[in-house]
Amino acid sequence: MDLLQKKGPLSVVNFTQPWNSKFNNFSTFYDSYSNCMILFRDGFFVIWDMYDKQNGLGENAFTLNLATTYKKVYGACVHPEKNCLSLQVSDNALVILFLKENQAEEIKLTFAKARIIHAFSFLFGDDYNYFVATNISIDLYRIKIDSLKAKLVKNIVINQTEPIFYYEPTASVVVVVDNKGQCSPYFLNLYEQKQHKGKTFQIDISQPASQEGQQTQDARASLRASNRLSFTERAFGLFKKTELKFSLAGNPYNQNLNHLVYKNQLLGQETQSAQSQDPNSSMMSSQTATSHGGVRRQQHQILLTTMYHRVILMHYNPNTSQVQAYELDINQTFKNNGHIQIYQSSLSGKDLIQMQTIDNLLVIHNMDTRATQIYDLKLEDWNIPLLSEDVKIEYGLVNKGKYLSDMLQKEETRYQEYQNQAQSSQQQNQSQNDNLTGQRKESDDIDQQNPVDLLASTAEDNQFQNNLDARYSQENHSSVTTESNSQQIQENSDTIKIEDSDEAQKRRDILSQPEENKEAREFDIYDDGVIFVDPMILIDTKNYSCLTLRLHLERFAKTCHNEGRMMLSLLCRSRNKQVFLKYLRLLTIQQKLGLNQLSQVFIRINSIYKQASIERQTFKRKYQSSQGAQGRIVSENYLHQGSYIELLIIQLQRMSRLRANTSFIAKSLNNLLLEYHPTNRVLSGEVIVFQNEILEIFKDLISHSSCPLSADLIPPKELVPLETDKILKPRFVMSIFLEFLRSLIDNQIPQQPSQQNLLMHYILATRDFANLQNLLQFRVLTENADLARLLVQLGSKDSKEQKKCYYQPAFQIGLDMLKKVRAYDDIVIALLNEGQVLRALNFAVDYNVHSMKMLTFNQTIEQLRKEGKNKQAEIVMKRIMEVRKLDEAKQRSEREYKPILVEEE
Repeated sequence: MDLLQKKGPLSVVNFTQPWNSKFNNFSTFYDSYSNCMILFRDGFFVIWDMYDKQNGLGENAFTLNLATTYKKVYGACVHPEKNCLSLQVSDNALVILFLKENQAEEIKLTFAKARIIHAFSFLFGDDYNYFVATNISIDLYRIKIDSLKAKLVKNIVINQTEPIFYYEPTASVVVVVDNKGQCSPYFLNLYEQKQHKGKTFQIDISQPASQEGQQTQDARASLRASNRLSFTERAFGLFKKTELKFSLAGNPYNQNLNHLVYKNQLLGQETQSAQSQDPNSSMMSSQTATSHGGVRRQQHQILLTTMYHRVILMHYNPNTSQVQAYELDINQTFKNNGHIQIYQSSLSGKDLIQMQTIDNLLVIHNMDTRATQIYDLKLEDWNIPLLSEDVKIEYGLVNKGKYLSDMLQKEETRYQEYQNQAQSSQQQNQSQNDNLTGQRKESDDIDQQNPVDLLASTAEDNQFQNNLDARYSQENHSSVTTESNSQQIQENSDTIKIEDSDEAQKRRDILSQPEENKEAREFDIYDDGVIFVDPMILIDTKNYSCLTLRLHLERFAKTCHNEGRMMLSLLCRSRNKQVFLKYLRLLTIQQKLGLNQLSQVFIRINSIYKQASIERQTFKRKYQSSQGAQGRIVSENYLHQGSYIELLIIQLQRMSRLRANTSFIAKSLNNLLLEYHPTNRVLSGEVIVFQNEILEIFKDLISHSSCPLSADLIPPKELVPLETDKILKPRFVMSIFLEFLRSLIDNQIPQQPSQQNLLMHYILATRDFANLQNLLQFRVLTENADLARLLVQLGSKDSKEQKKCYYQPAFQIGLDMLKKVRAYDDIVIALLNEGQVLRALNFAVDYNVHSMKMLTFNQTIEQLRKEGKNKQAEIVMKRIMEVRKLDEAKQRSEREYKPILVEEE
């Protein structure tokens, strides 16, 4: 079954190559910075990169077999160049491995005063590339792989109680959340400034009024039933405010996913046993606790990600079922107006919600109702879902060879072909404009493992479980201070040999063994064994696969319930120009977009165009391709140099996770992204739509109207089929023209001559002189010689006598416009054609219009005499003689003088 036949806009694709059941006993990690899957067991590492056949990445796994073993590994991350590994081997100790040809240099970092290490990862920084977050500080390191050194650059002390850490590796932003819901953002790339710590803000941890009232009643009932309390204690207890229970779900960044699954199973069993002993608990609550994510559904969730080069924190409150968005900034945090209301499937239980970011869109999965919805934070009404309510996201069999990189490559190829056609069409239109204006210039399956291996009763496993509980528990402890709890780091180094024995070869042979179900695999993202890793990764433990979701623009456009919001959202997607113009043309002709919606789309298109013109003057780009950095890029910062780091930057750009002009990322990386930014988009990601592309849509509108233009102005072509036989009214077409003109004026963008020429011919075809008068009176139309000649012809006597399109005031308006553009010869010709010979002669003398043929004036005199106007003929003849005498006098005094009247040769 081909998944592309499904109706949903999202489809499941492989991110890395899948593994097999031989890795059941391996620990599984995912590094969100380097986009790598890490499988580990007894010193043997298997690292899978994001599969990219075009760049030769991820086709074969990187393997490493160390002579030493680590009993327990809580977390792991890897440098993109695969020459440095970092492992968390205890609650407060890290190991950094520098890999060489046949050995590995080990540096052990022990944080003596820290209780636990919450997060660590490689990052993009100007003078650092690694950070460690403990319960008392955030440490920045500069790891020099060539010299095998890890130097502490900055120690940032934190004072949060029971902190939980979230970080965005592409923007180097860390958010610390305490046990009261207070969030403190840290911008690591600004550590030298006082503003490196943003302002603390409070997320909503409130409960519905019904739950708070029930807790108050239960507390009062327990106080009345107690006989040990005094009367005073009982009185104060009645007015005591009930404390809110705040439990926050952590993130699986770089952590051992097997341990997380195992811990959630244990917590689920504890919740089930507690509810079974409570007689007031309902059957539905017991069922939801035993299902997948039974503990997580009761916890608050936070998604820290980047959208449209802005750092966004999404917060889900399970008590109120609301999702709120916060934009992190250096000076203050902006909370978006409104919130997303998640409707629960049952009144007695809470649905399990998962949040992701796909192509800068917020994707929310309801794991219980098996439904998915999409939101766009770029829209003003961002909290309204984009998809129709009756659309279900379906998932089915996915072939092994369906990878995200392959889909991106196909989209880029089609998009490049479209761009080439658009450029050729743009050159043709530009030549027409020049002619018109000649005067202007994964994780394992725990359920299938042996229970004896999971529940071993040895002292070592018990100690591991105690450490695990200590790591994730939220005990009350006092806040730390800078002086008494400053970080003490003990650094020990050692050399480890890399094994190359028969046992190591057997381990490597696992990768070459035949894979199970290699034809196709069936994925269900709502299944228990799927682990979500922020911001876009899915790890299926049953199918041994690392997955992600891909947005299909065609199906996205078909499943949105509001066409206007769909067009505004489609304008911001990757490789979207062809689809955007297609649906703008189709929906406009079929009148599915109202004038208000079209006005919003036009304003957005022209504001993007204006933004692009400002960026062209501000930033210089080295890479002049419409596809962005597809070739090799070179960074001046040695911390960002290397073939794999270059490919990583390219991958993050292709997936819209890394964009330029983000004030929080490293300056060297930001400058690099500015230099290699694609020229067909603005820095915020929107595509640039040109006027000649909108012109083609206007031509189709005119062709479908009741007054189509001739084939000379609009070449015949295949028209868009309409749902009905209704023909577009000229008033509707004219309104769309005027809305686009208004958006151009608002953004101070001049109208292209070809578009104005088309508008004028359509006004003449429909004889809409009222709109013509308004456009001319308020100077909406660009004044040029072509428009002036057209107006002169519109108000001429010939048009009136031949019963053509005639509008008398247009003649004088055309003459005034010709005078402004200094087309004096055309004025004289127009006056002569109207029979105003004296006026033409006087104008020629005043403005030095020379080389007029006497034959024209002689014919005019003869015509006057035939009509019996001899007196007028004599007056014209007398004026001609005066002009000729003037020419003779000036020719004698001025050598280079050109006479006004000349004889025909």
